[in-house]
Formats: sequence, structure tokens, C-alpha cells
Amino acid sequence: MELLTIIKKLLYMDLPDAIRAAQLKQVSIHPGIFHILISELKKERKLRYVLTPIERQVYDLKEKGMNRNEIAKALLNQRKQ
Repeated sequence: MELLTIIKKLLYMDLPDAIRAAQLKQVSIHPGIFHILISELKKERKLRYVLTPIERQVYDLKEKGMNRNEIAKALLNQRKQ
């Protein structure tokens, strides 16, 4: 399930309070979203120790939104330098 869909389902009732908090420059995270973020951070941390340097590089490029062709070109350009 996409994160934004989860946020919509969890937060629609909390939206007025969230808007007020943002106006007061207060930050709060809904408990449901907090657990999702922690889970994703744990995955990210785990990947740092499991992936080889080149795999990590590919992962980082993919996270930036690059497709396969763009990743291949970026890696090829790095090797040429």
C-alpha cells in the first residue's frame, strides 16, 4: 500500500489539528505513520550493511527516481571519469 494512501486513511480525522500545529510551527507524527517510518529506516540501515558498494550506489540512484537506463548511464559515466 502506498504511503500516501495510508496517510490519507490514518489522518483524515486529524487534519484540522495537524493544520493548527503546522501553523504554530509544531511538528507531530501520527502513531501509525511513525511505525511505518521507523520500519523503513530500519530497512535502510540494514541495507547499508548488506549491499556491496556498487549495489548501494544502484539503490541510491533508484531512490532518487532514476530508471534502469538512467542508472546504467550514470554508472557508465562514473567509470569513465
